[in-house]
Amino acid sequence: MSFILTSDNVLTYLQENNLGSFDRESTALKKFSARNFNILVKPADSQPILVKQSAPNINGKQSGELFTEWQLQQLIADHPALEKLTSFLPKVLYADRSNFIVVNYFWADYSDMQDYYDDEDQEYDPEIAQEIGQKLGVVHRSTYNSTWQAPLETSLGSPANPGRKVARRLNRVHSGIFAVTPIDCLRFYKLYQQYPSLAAAVEQLAQNYQACCLVHNDLKLNNILIHHSPKPPATDSRIRLIDWESSRWGDPAVDVGNLINSYLQLWLENLVVSSELSINESLQLAVVPLNSLQPVLFALFDSYRQTFPAIFADQPDFVARALQYAGLALIRRIEVIIDNDRVFDNRGIAMLQVAKQLLCSPTAFTTTIFGRPLD
Repeated sequence: MSFILTSDNVLTYLQENNLGSFDRESTALKKFSARNFNILVKPADSQPILVKQSAPNINGKQSGELFTEWQLQQLIADHPALEKLTSFLPKVLYADRSNFIVVNYFWADYSDMQDYYDDEDQEYDPEIAQEIGQKLGVVHRSTYNSTWQAPLETSLGSPANPGRKVARRLNRVHSGIFAVTPIDCLRFYKLYQQYPSLAAAVEQLAQNYQACCLVHNDLKLNNILIHHSPKPPATDSRIRLIDWESSRWGDPAVDVGNLINSYLQLWLENLVVSSELSINESLQLAVVPLNSLQPVLFALFDSYRQTFPAIFADQPDFVARALQYAGLALIRRIEVIIDNDRVFDNRGIAMLQVAKQLLCSPTAFTTTIFGRPLD
């Protein structure tokens, strides 16, 4: 890469590529902490835009994932049957492949759902979750057709099987991990391997991967936007699904499972952890109790089910697999915490217990997650 974006040259770059005229004195710049170079450009008198440049990896190469949203937008533009998706997906203004740069429209009137829920005054409103489930159901239903497989795979790439990746990492733990992992964190790998049924469930999930539509592949609360107004203008959707850089032709149960996991983390990452409390006591004393999330999870799933009933008719095991993918996402979350925070404590053990239940006994755990049986 010959050209590197910085806060000093980003406005010049935008002007040279006819993306606006900016007064340096009145234009605010905000850099986000992220894997890529992300900078928000906020002119005083026009719409903010988000400028991204892919960061080189350890080998000095850059990922083409940054252009996935652009490719998805082009695909939708070429197929009028998908036009309904444009009202709640990202809007890419410009793509510069030679410099690994994309420029996105920035939704200034929205907040991400993680920030929304971090506000102590916000309640867990089932109506919001209902709309999220409906939007996701529309995406999956709109592309649930074998005729979409070729164009989607051509544009976005082949399916990515998350179960296969986890099984590969955890079933063959190499000796080098002992040199870079704190002793307390090694307990995670020991516990995982103590339960053959857990490893077998992950492997079976990988074998049952059923790619059949467009999937987001990284759906979580901070990749969902909610409008600041409960009744936004008719031109805006209250809910938007963003950051489609990992999207592929894939298994819709992955997206549903990732969403369920994202809500479960509101419960599991707010546990009261103490050496004097058992794991079960910590689960029951969580700052965000599970019973406050159950109506939300049910509304999310039921709305998705009503929007996309064909998947349940064609795949009788869909509910079980969605819950298993929620468990798989919890295991991936534990790995992230170990990598970033270098810790595996009672909170991590509790997360692993819930993940094990979801992966090994999803049908029996259904009522626990949703607060009622799924008819």
